[in-house]
Amino acid sequence: MVELDGAEGHLRHHLLHYNYDSWAQFHAKQARYAAYEAGILKQRGLRPRFHNYLLQPLREFRRRYITLSGWRDGWHGLRLSALMAYYTYVTYVDLAKLWRTSAAQQ
Repeated sequence: MVELDGAEGHLRHHLLHYNYDSWAQFHAKQARYAAYEAGILKQRGLRPRFHNYLLQPLREFRRRYITLSGWRDGWHGLRLSALMAYYTYVTYVDLAKLWRTSAAQQ
């Protein structure tokens, strides 16, 4: 639900959304998201396979850099695409840790 403080209107230009103030904040946020996603994958019963550590990050890089046109942002787009691929890898590392922890507790 959206609450407006005034009349509704239309944007005249593209909306730029800056969702982090620093690289440290970006990394902390992505690490949290990776851990959260790993928890969801574990709840679904998914276990990381060897190929997930390579193919999922490559797929995410391709999606960010090519499909979503990250290449248009030059070095910044390349860097963000690579970092998002890295955090996809971290998701599977976190998922493996969750499975090891649950197996050790049983």
